[in-house]
Amino acid sequence: MRNRKLLALTLSCLAMIVIILPLAAACSQPSPGPATASTPAAPAPGTTKAPATAPAKPASPAASPVATAAPSPTAAPTAPATAGKTLKVGITTPSTGPAAEKGAPMGHANLDAFEYINKELGGINGYQIEPIWLDSQYDSAKVVTNVRRFMDQGALLFATASSKEGTAAMEVANRAGFPGIVSFTAPNLYRPPQHIYGQMPD
Repeated sequence: MRNRKLLALTLSCLAMIVIILPLAAACSQPSPGPATASTPAAPAPGTTKAPATAPAKPASPAASPVATAAPSPTAAPTAPATAGKTLKVGITTPSTGPAAEKGAPMGHANLDAFEYINKELGGINGYQIEPIWLDSQYDSAKVVTNVRRFMDQGALLFATASSKEGTAAMEVANRAGFPGIVSFTAPNLYRPPQHIYGQMPD
């Protein structure tokens, strides 16, 4: 029930981001300035009675003023690029080895989900998710090495698939305060609660 509430809360937050960001961008667009009125043409001079003496050479008529085009509205400032604004997430699953038939699809599913968030939803509050997927080979020592690599590379959290891998990563992750999400979780991973979170019982 708690996981469902967390999932619903996450989806609600994503939906709010998708709705609010376009509205905020639209409000930031400056309204175009009023068009400059063209200068009115000078009134034509009235006709005068010709003098008795020989008429003098008429003066050249004044040139009509040229109407100037109204200035174009100021272009809206370009939004700053989000290059470099990333949230790194570590993924360690067995893409090779004895459990590859389960671990490889899970890894690809994570990549597909992050690609959808980045491309279709525009990321998370302007940040793109950068997955770091490392093969665990279903080996406990390899899992610990991968988790340390995630921390060294500045990942926000890591995810793995099984209780075996979660148990292997638990000590180093809890000691460093590095959050981990395990798909299939044995109770020993989150009791007492520390920094490992489970999605469903193993």
